[in-house]
Amino acid sequence: MIDANDIRSLKEVILFVAGNKPWRDRVGKRNRNVALEYSWERSAYRLVSFYQEILKNMKANLKFRSSELAFRLKHSQRIG
Repeated sequence: MIDANDIRSLKEVILFVAGNKPWRDRVGKRNRNVALEYSWERSAYRLVSFYQEILKNMKANLKFRSSELAFRLKHSQRIG
């Protein structure tokens, strides 16, 4: 990283990037590949998968709680 207030450093970086096409091409290709991982389709799929996992866990938790409640009710009736 460079200091945005350091004019000389900014000048050197700008001149380096402007004069180095192989570097620009390589970095540009790498950044395009990274950007492809953040497509709308992939982001939507991951979000839906996340919510499905939450719902699955909630359903399992509710199922456990309802069976626990049924067990307690059944056994409390025997005692009383």
